[in-house]
Amino acid sequence: MSDEPPLAPATATARRVPRLLVVALGLLLGPGAGHFAIGKQTRGIAIAAGYIALMAAANFVFASSPSVPTLLLIALAPLLQIASLIDLVRIPKSELTQAKLHAFVAAVVIAWVAKLGAERAVASELVLRFRSPSSSMAPTMSENDQLLLSKRLGPPKLGSVVVIPAPEHPEWQGAAKRVLGVGGDRVERRGNRLWINGREIPVCVLGPVEVDGETSELAIERLGEPHLIFRDLNAPEGELLSWQVAPGEIVIVGDNRKDSADSAIWSSIRESEVVGQAVFFVLRNQQYALQEIRRMELPKGAEHLRDRVQPCLTELAAAP
Repeated sequence: MSDEPPLAPATATARRVPRLLVVALGLLLGPGAGHFAIGKQTRGIAIAAGYIALMAAANFVFASSPSVPTLLLIALAPLLQIASLIDLVRIPKSELTQAKLHAFVAAVVIAWVAKLGAERAVASELVLRFRSPSSSMAPTMSENDQLLLSKRLGPPKLGSVVVIPAPEHPEWQGAAKRVLGVGGDRVERRGNRLWINGREIPVCVLGPVEVDGETSELAIERLGEPHLIFRDLNAPEGELLSWQVAPGEIVIVGDNRKDSADSAIWSSIRESEVVGQAVFFVLRNQQYALQEIRRMELPKGAEHLRDRVQPCLTELAAAP
């Protein structure tokens, strides 16, 4: 009988990976990463590629044609990630074996870089999330409201809400304003009154409302589509401000006429400076929302004016 120790098995049992770690990788590093960890590269690549393709395609469709149905398409990519996590949970425990370290690290890094690259490409070329930094567009939007911007709607149109760089506040993501005039327009402003090419912009006054301890005049303006504005009750007539808008430029104005730095200060803005056009709210008045930017919502404290809204809309529809 030999005193030598028994020989080790020719092949060691593959080390198993805790399921919780696999799911965490898929959640934190992106779809497919958990599958790479257990050597299922083919499935991981398919999931990662599908996620990136779905995200890019859905954002492209939404940016080109913003609507509730096209916005819901964007949810398909996160749903694919959820499906990949469910798949990781359902994989038999016997298959949770660790992949070779170098293959796992390389695959995860590639998947993560591709995911981040796709998300940044979407943000820079298609859809961008924007947080309103001020109340200059109240009552349409309030400070800290969050919106989605489209970067594929073409040149801004009269009445569109656009985001532009804020020269006075470079730390801001930008400032939201409404387009008052486009290339070729003659725009004039005196106090609360606006004219485009000699035609006064129709306005219907709803009534006074108290905002931050001060009284403003709430009105509906038909600049493009009807929208709410705050007018300054004490605005002096002052001198007539006028702009002849050059081709490729726009003139802007805030919906809060009491508190808005706009073309009265900055003059005209080049279309190429526009960061994007606001199309949807995702957070409005500190509540999650899925609302188009054109949807009117009375500000807090203006509920007593609700009965005036429909008569005003009828009056504006009949205005020349």
